[in-house]
Amino acid sequence: MCLVAWHGMAGPRIGALPREVAEKVAAGEVIQRPGDVVKELVENAIDAILVRPDGMDAPVGPPAITVEIRGGGLEFIRVADDGCGIDPADLGLALARHATSKLRTVDDLEAVRTLGFRGEALPSIAAIAALTVISRPPQEEAGAFAEVAYGETLERGRRGAPIGTQITVRRLFGNLPARLAFQRTPGSEAAHIAHLVAVYALGYPEIRFSFVVDGRNALTTDGTDRRGALVAVHGPDAAQAAIEVGAEDGGVSVCGLMSPPDLTRGSRGDVLLLVNRRPVQNRALMHAVIEGYRGFIPDGRFPFVVLDITVPPGEVDVNVHPSKSDVRFRRDRLVYGTLQRAIRQMLVATASPPAVSAPLRSPPEWLTSPAANRTDTPLFPSARVEAPMRAPHLGDPGPLLGSLARLTAEVRPADTATPSPGASVAGNRLPPMRILGQIQNAYIVCEGPDGVYFIDQHAAHERVLYEGLMRDHGETAAQLLLEPQVVEVAASLLGSIDEHRQALRDRGFDVEQFGTRHAIVRSVPRGVRPTGDLVPVIASVIDALESPSAPTDAFDRVIATIACHSAVRFGDPLAPELMRELIERLEGTDIRAFCPHGRPTVVRLPALQLDRDFGRR
Repeated sequence: MCLVAWHGMAGPRIGALPREVAEKVAAGEVIQRPGDVVKELVENAIDAILVRPDGMDAPVGPPAITVEIRGGGLEFIRVADDGCGIDPADLGLALARHATSKLRTVDDLEAVRTLGFRGEALPSIAAIAALTVISRPPQEEAGAFAEVAYGETLERGRRGAPIGTQITVRRLFGNLPARLAFQRTPGSEAAHIAHLVAVYALGYPEIRFSFVVDGRNALTTDGTDRRGALVAVHGPDAAQAAIEVGAEDGGVSVCGLMSPPDLTRGSRGDVLLLVNRRPVQNRALMHAVIEGYRGFIPDGRFPFVVLDITVPPGEVDVNVHPSKSDVRFRRDRLVYGTLQRAIRQMLVATASPPAVSAPLRSPPEWLTSPAANRTDTPLFPSARVEAPMRAPHLGDPGPLLGSLARLTAEVRPADTATPSPGASVAGNRLPPMRILGQIQNAYIVCEGPDGVYFIDQHAAHERVLYEGLMRDHGETAAQLLLEPQVVEVAASLLGSIDEHRQALRDRGFDVEQFGTRHAIVRSVPRGVRPTGDLVPVIASVIDALESPSAPTDAFDRVIATIACHSAVRFGDPLAPELMRELIERLEGTDIRAFCPHGRPTVVRLPALQLDRDFGRR
């Protein structure tokens, strides 16, 4: 047994921390980098603007918040607003710990409607920086000010000031050299603060935000609406293409803007979710957004969204994280489902084939031109294809297993009919097209009224099969193998095969353990190639079954996996009648522009782009 001496004593003694130490510990919980200072001050400024005392008139024009930094915020931060201000008699209390105007009783925590409420921001900042507060309420003729440096009050008094509050922070972490040494470069800190300001500018579009970096104006919003704020943050193209969202279920509502599938990002940084107007970073809500977009954008790509999620204040706990960046819901499944459905319903209603050049910003000409209703051109006339473009023998176990026409006829919806030659084009329907042929045994090429269309035969067939299986609730007939296959699998996969044997059988896979390193496969879902390597197919289905997402999402993943492995492949030559059959069945699907994994099924090369490339425009 080993006894460790504690500073020369036999054991540690309990004692109260000195005030200056306790303040620095508390400050470390709230302020870890300059962006944390900006976050706390901007939230207080928003509250001062939106939570006005009774009888106080609103300012003429949009209220304003200005954020100015120098040296990445380590040298200088100033946040000014034209809100309700701080009463001169309360300015001293504003610099005391746990002093706030927003809570009075424990019951108030059950219905928090403000961003800041703990009363720790100003004293925590003042403990590790030089801080100056100047504030003037509208009813006062002069403002009050206080100067505090590293926890010590230097000066207090009255001076002239505009209505509102201005807080200046200098020499952040000047008394904590170890903390200062671990700060990032000024450029990195400035970028982080720019992202924070953009978050609040998008979350509160009715406020005019200005962000100044080293004397240069970096961001300005007009205080009109969210689309106007989106112009300032993401640019006019993104703002124009953004889709409006609105949904409500069981007291939970979702509204805001989201990007179309052809505008994505490489990271999740532009997914902004607000709960009762509070920006949050909640893993479940982020997962709901990703699941809502699943099947519309490729894996590894992310949308930009700005969505307000409104729930009754008593059903959300905003006091579960030190920085108030996360929340907890009483009815988390309802919130998750409402958010996911709101996104998915809008994508289903607005999905359209992407273009080779810039994404579509407005309906193409053929949507409104008389040519869209012409009757002199058949909808899908037979293609004029050269002799080498022949379908494989349907009995061959080769590239194309079975007739595509037979395969898709089984999943054809009962109420879907082939469009008539004179049918008008509306919504996200494919336009009248003439099949030209197939390139690289992978893409079907068609001529449309506004350009050339390239159809990914694998992605298109995958979408057709996926929606058919979903309509049949995932039921797929099994095809017995002429000879059972014995495949070598990893030990970890063997255990999963045994655990999910019945679920696999329900989906057409009859597979069981065969020895210590092998499994025997007796049947696969109809359409899956029995001559290929079946281990990746089975492993993909098991991964989907073991997905931590909701059961409906796991079911969706399984169906998408089966559809992917059942669809025609790259390199499969298609006869003209099969190309036509595939396009007609694709037209009968709900989301024809994307495969279940988010890859586009159809890409358009506009005729205008061809004219420009050939110098005719």
